[in-house]
Amino acid sequence: MLWVSLGGAGAWQAPEPVVIAPELGNARAGFDATGRPLVVWQQDKEYGNGNRASRAFVSRRFEEGWSAPVELLPPAAAARGAEEPELRAEARGKLSFLPKPPEECWKDADPEPEVGEDDPPEDPERPDPPPPDEPPGPEGEGDNARSNDPNEKDAPVGCGTLAGGRYVRPDQEFTFIIRFENVAAATAAAQEVTITDRLPDGMDWNTFRFGEVGIGEQVVADLAGSTGKTVEVVQESTGMTLRIEAAFDPQTGDVRWYLRCVDPSSPDGWPPDPADGFLPPNAAPPAGEGYVTYTLRPPPESLPDGQVVSGPHARIVFDYNDPIDTNSTTHTVDATTPATTAVRAWKSGAGNQVRLAAQGNDTGSGVAMFEVFADSARGRRLAGRGWQGAEAAFAGDWGAGYSLYVRAIDGVGNAEPVPAEPSATVRIPQWAFRLGVEGADAAELFIATDATAADGWDEGLDEDVTTRDADAWLEGPAGHDRLRYDVRPPAADVVWILRTGADTDDPRPTTHDLRSTTLSWNPAAIPANQHLWLVQLDDGQTPLPDSLIALRTQSTTEFADGATYALHLSDSLPASLPLAAGWNLLSLPLAPADPDPAKVFGPRAAGRLWAWQPAARAGGQFVRPDTIEAPHGYWVFADSATGLLVSGTPPAAGPVALDPGWNLVGVAVPSAMPAIRGLAPWAWAWQDGRYAPTTTLQPAVGYWLYWDAEAPAEVTLPPR
Repeated sequence: MLWVSLGGAGAWQAPEPVVIAPELGNARAGFDATGRPLVVWQQDKEYGNGNRASRAFVSRRFEEGWSAPVELLPPAAAARGAEEPELRAEARGKLSFLPKPPEECWKDADPEPEVGEDDPPEDPERPDPPPPDEPPGPEGEGDNARSNDPNEKDAPVGCGTLAGGRYVRPDQEFTFIIRFENVAAATAAAQEVTITDRLPDGMDWNTFRFGEVGIGEQVVADLAGSTGKTVEVVQESTGMTLRIEAAFDPQTGDVRWYLRCVDPSSPDGWPPDPADGFLPPNAAPPAGEGYVTYTLRPPPESLPDGQVVSGPHARIVFDYNDPIDTNSTTHTVDATTPATTAVRAWKSGAGNQVRLAAQGNDTGSGVAMFEVFADSARGRRLAGRGWQGAEAAFAGDWGAGYSLYVRAIDGVGNAEPVPAEPSATVRIPQWAFRLGVEGADAAELFIATDATAADGWDEGLDEDVTTRDADAWLEGPAGHDRLRYDVRPPAADVVWILRTGADTDDPRPTTHDLRSTTLSWNPAAIPANQHLWLVQLDDGQTPLPDSLIALRTQSTTEFADGATYALHLSDSLPASLPLAAGWNLLSLPLAPADPDPAKVFGPRAAGRLWAWQPAARAGGQFVRPDTIEAPHGYWVFADSATGLLVSGTPPAAGPVALDPGWNLVGVAVPSAMPAIRGLAPWAWAWQDGRYAPTTTLQPAVGYWLYWDAEAPAEVTLPPR
């Protein structure tokens, strides 16, 4: 109780009661803006959910007395229209709590009002009324009331949600469990607990069976499978005897458990100390927790789809406390099968991993998983038992084709029939090579070869990119112009076109920003007897020799955005030759697979390419070559500084065939001029527009050698 005494004219007035409530403290008095007395204090407040919190209250003195207490709210709450906001604002400015004084300064020291002759005498033995959160009860009784009710009923079957319930199969067996707890704040252990429940309608009550009972960590299975009996067990944690009486009425569906502790040494069977019991306060979980269970099945003809099975709330009574009702349960029967609506299959990993994504719908518990079967050249097999989530994967065999049959399974186990026709088809090529793309979005591309492939679109083999904003893609045929997996037929030289970055010629919008793209690969995956290389192409699709990369010699490179590249898987080895503006004297370091001059030097080489045809002594003439041989020497004219990209096989090292007079030759390996009678000691190369003598010869360069003899000869040039 809070009393306030007002002073004035040198004397204090009689104390006046302001509020009667438990746990008051930190009071402070003052005046409001109009000069009226004001008092602010602190007290506990209980909310509807059972939570308690310390709050500040204020009261103001009017002529008729003190106003009703008003709770101080935060400024935001007061601004929303709380009662007496001006009073709250004034009080909030005056509120400054002091530390609570020592107990001896205030305990039992509240001033008492004066008692007049006409006032009835106060009964000194009358106790104060109990606070609302402490209802009266027998001494030693366990208190199982708390803000979060620990008692609940559950049937842990089914899945999904429907108004708080779950879906079940038509033939689903229910296992109901009712949990109870003696909360940690209780003042004594529970000596007896009574639990009652009623079976839900629509179920086959003849299938009812009691299940196990749990007290703390001890499980009592003696009731399991019965329709009712009484058992006594020794409680492991206390050494007491625990009696469990279980009864079931098949006519009404009522179920009852009665649990009590038994003290054989006591005349009435109850422990002498009322604080003793079989379920102590739950200060050390799960010592103060317990549960009972039972099972129930639907009728033999099963329940129809959509049938709602509603289990009423159970009731729990601790000793002489008021009963506590648990929640009820709701389950909905799901008898319909789900349906698969879309399946996508694609290749990943090293190129032989098949990934699957599926979509489906279900009107009940929802699609929970998909199951896939696969037909391959090796016969029907289960590719994966099933998968949950967005994707699944399995490793396929190189060169094998698969027809994939996907079905959906819902949350309660209803399974869609395996489809008669394939949901998707996919073929693993005979060889594939992965290119990792690291740009705005990480991705992967695959180049591959297979004997069943064509140069156009191959259903089941080729795959489109999944977004128009891809950082890189492989150029495909019309209708499939952007590929992530491009399979070509095997050939001596297989070419793929790789594009990076935004396609500025594409009228469709793109959010791709111009940036570099990093390409990575595994050189060990290149076939041992073949060469894999790439070269950038200019706007006219002509290779830029300086950009040549042999993929066997490195594992990553960075590409410019918006560029085009040619990827070659070839039996031939590539080489890049620099060409200066004007005339170049060169030889080929590789014997080209196609010796046609137009194939080697381009279509404009007809008037810009010369070979030398030796004749008699000091004779010979320039001729237009019909074929290109290595390592012969040639004159080639270039309009500007550029490069020449050639591919072929290295020529065999051996002696150089010389005719009398001048010879235009090249070498397969670095060599030196030998000291041989009849052979001029110098070779002549073309450098910076003039001849320059040299005694060392390098591949890819053309040299003039002079043979001063009457007959042809083969001269061996020693390697350097």
